[in-house]
Amino acid sequence: MKINLKKIFIFLFVVAFFLVNHQLKAQSYAETAIQFSRLSLQGTARYQALAGCNVALGGDIASAASNPAGLGFYTKSEFSIGLGLNITNSEATYLLNKTTDGRTAPNLNNLGVVLAIPNEKGSKWRGGAIALSATRVNHFPFRFNYQGTNKSTSKTDWYVDQASGIRTGDIENLDVGPTRFPVATAAYYARLINPVNVLSNGETDVNNIDYFTYVRDANENLFGNINQQGTYSTSGGQTRWNIAYGANYDDKLFLGGGIGISSLNYTRNKEYKEKVMSNSSRLDNYTENDNLKTSGTGFDVNLGVMYRPIEFLRIGASVNSPTFYKVYENFDLTFNTQYYDQANVLRTLTEPTLPGDYSYNYTSPWRFNAGASIFIGKYGFLTAEAEYMGYDAMRLRGKNTQDLAADSQFLTKFIKPVWNYRGALELRYDIYRLRGGYSYQANPYALVDGIDRNIHIITGGLGIRLQNWFLELSLARQSTNNIYQPYVFDASSPYSGKEPIVQIKQVWWSSVLTFGVHF
Repeated sequence: MKINLKKIFIFLFVVAFFLVNHQLKAQSYAETAIQFSRLSLQGTARYQALAGCNVALGGDIASAASNPAGLGFYTKSEFSIGLGLNITNSEATYLLNKTTDGRTAPNLNNLGVVLAIPNEKGSKWRGGAIALSATRVNHFPFRFNYQGTNKSTSKTDWYVDQASGIRTGDIENLDVGPTRFPVATAAYYARLINPVNVLSNGETDVNNIDYFTYVRDANENLFGNINQQGTYSTSGGQTRWNIAYGANYDDKLFLGGGIGISSLNYTRNKEYKEKVMSNSSRLDNYTENDNLKTSGTGFDVNLGVMYRPIEFLRIGASVNSPTFYKVYENFDLTFNTQYYDQANVLRTLTEPTLPGDYSYNYTSPWRFNAGASIFIGKYGFLTAEAEYMGYDAMRLRGKNTQDLAADSQFLTKFIKPVWNYRGALELRYDIYRLRGGYSYQANPYALVDGIDRNIHIITGGLGIRLQNWFLELSLARQSTNNIYQPYVFDASSPYSGKEPIVQIKQVWWSSVLTFGVHF
């Protein structure tokens, strides 16, 4: 992965203007919204083996979420269940050091029933089918760790920036209120930052607004190199419950619609450590633990159409409204510090912030899909489709008008709509199926920073289909790149532009086994 550092710093300068407004999290609400919007490969094993292609196929319960018109192809009722396994591997490069990590997470991938409702009166309306399904549409089993020796900055410099300009009397205020500063207060009591001015009797000057850190001397030079290491892990997922109906007109025109209710559960845990490699520093080491739990519920509607002008050709299109989420989160942060007091005795402190909570509204992008499938007799088919993702229509709204103004501004200015593309084939021999596909999800960031955030997915699968039951297996490999920063200085900081960067390569393997019966 080639990294253009100049472009990265330009990008981070832009990001920094709103990151500083969220003291408990280095990841902004805007970035979280993007993460929740870039959906994983989802659905049954057949759907995943075909790289998510289904808008012009039908005949799969995944149609309830992708193109409900495809339910019109059902002539028999069906029950299916799918078990999934996700394995994520990461390679992180930090201050010239490379580390690897990963996570494994099983899940109930899909569950549902399709009830065929044929019309036996001889009308050209041949009936249709109604589907009730639950599908895992996003997965968050991700983990990476990083470590290296920093010769320029410490995260304690960032804590000083957070406290700069705030009266010590306000920082010492532990009560919930307009003058509460959770990170600055915790860092202050954990001895990570200290007031510059004190009274003549040695007592705290409550009007002090300047701070310093034990890791630097009087000339603002580091006493020694800083050994830094951290772990970033996430878990959870998004599940979508769909109820949809698809109708069949003369075996040529298929129409469908449905509603979806989505649930969101996301946990993020960060651990960050520093140790000063010098006996001259009164700060020996500290650990920061930052935890976040997010949950939410949303709803959406989808409509679809499919047309078969000739026997071997199907064309289809669908539109999925934004999902309108109400999101709730709980977060906390704790410092564990070891420092030397005035008598040169090593002391240990544990200082938590007061746990916090917040709620906001999040609107995901519009999605438009169109595609075509060509059937080669009884031997299989080829299919391809394009998806328009209206990322620029994402919205965030907090409790108050100005709460998420900076994040909303970021989404408006620096996130763009994109086109995603998918293609797949299926080969058939008697009861056996062999499938393969490729999916490309484009980078929604409009500001070029040298990071290839495009997602590439290669898929394959096998299937056995009998008259009364079927068993199918899929395997997919997804790869992408990203960056992460443990801290970002404000543009006015003397250390701005000296922040260390974690460069991340991620490979995610997923497999689904789906069993179904017709009745």
